[in-house]
Amino acid sequence: MYNSFSKGINLNNQKILEIFKNHFYNSLTMLEKTIDQCPDNMWYKKHGGFPIWQQILHAAESIYYWMRINDEEYILPFEGKKVYYELNQQPVDILTKKEIEDFFNIIKFRCNDFFTSLRSIDILNKSKIEKSLTFLDIILLQIRHIQYHVGHINSILRENDLEPVQWIE
Repeated sequence: MYNSFSKGINLNNQKILEIFKNHFYNSLTMLEKTIDQCPDNMWYKKHGGFPIWQQILHAAESIYYWMRINDEEYILPFEGKKVYYELNQQPVDILTKKEIEDFFNIIKFRCNDFFTSLRSIDILNKSKIEKSLTFLDIILLQIRHIQYHVGHINSILRENDLEPVQWIE
């Protein structure tokens, strides 16, 4: 059923799921800390083509989209605002730190529901959102995506002689 690498390993094991969950939440915490770490005078300024708030929103919206068990209808956050989640256009509207922080609270509830649901689902099952991906794929893709954006924002902070977000183990 699984490739030879995973023979004999029960990937539905709760201990393994907890390890993935912890790494995900450590990454999520680091992303959330970029909000506080970014000074107000840099929040709206373009860095690497986009403002820091839009970089954070891009990663956060991805979490909001993918951390669903079911194929329930997806409703874009901040409906009516032209903020462009995919970093393919310059935003017309802006989001404050408070708006992004409030969105993180919603994301945390969604992630909690996601991981709670996975307790009774094999993490190698295919997602209904994208049939080519397992739930494990989704977790690992989100960790990688979050860390990419944390690293990008940390580079901006360092270039401006500011303290980057510290690594969480």
